[in-house]
Amino acid sequence: MKISGIQISDSKENVLAVSLHDVLEEISNGINLYWSILFIDGVIKPKEDLVFSELEININHSKNGLLIKWNDLLKLSNKFFQTYETIVLASKNINVLHRYSNDREMHNECDIVIELVDCAFWNIYSHDQELIDKLMRKFKTVKVIESEAIAEN
Repeated sequence: MKISGIQISDSKENVLAVSLHDVLEEISNGINLYWSILFIDGVIKPKEDLVFSELEININHSKNGLLIKWNDLLKLSNKFFQTYETIVLASKNINVLHRYSNDREMHNECDIVIELVDCAFWNIYSHDQELIDKLMRKFKTVKVIESEAIAEN
C-alpha cells in the first residue's frame, strides 16, 4: 500500500500555529483505529487536572508507548498549551504499535504516523490519501514529503 507524507508548518508570528488536536480532528475514522503515543514533550494548559510530568515519563520510557483510546487522545490533545515534540501512531492492527528502530518500517507498518519535530513542523504519514488531501486543504504551509525521502527515513 502506498504511503503519503506531508510536512505542515503553518505559523503565526514565527511560532507553529498547528496543534495535535488540529491534526486529529481531520481524521474521520479515528474511532476504528488503535492509537499509541510513543513520545511527548509539552506544557499543559494552566488549571488542567493532569499530572503531566508522570504521564510524560511513563510514555517516554515505556516499551511500546501509551495505548490510548481515540476519545481519550482527543481530550488529551486539547489539554496542551504547547507541545514541543511528539510521536503518535495509529493502526488497525494493535500489534504494530511499538517503538521502531527505523522510521521507514514504522511508516510502512502503521496506518498513520504523526510526528511533531522540535516545535517547528508536523510530519504526517498515512496510507490514507484522503486524510493527506484533507490536511493539505486545511493548512496553508504544507509540502509533500517525496516517496524517496519516506523510503530513506
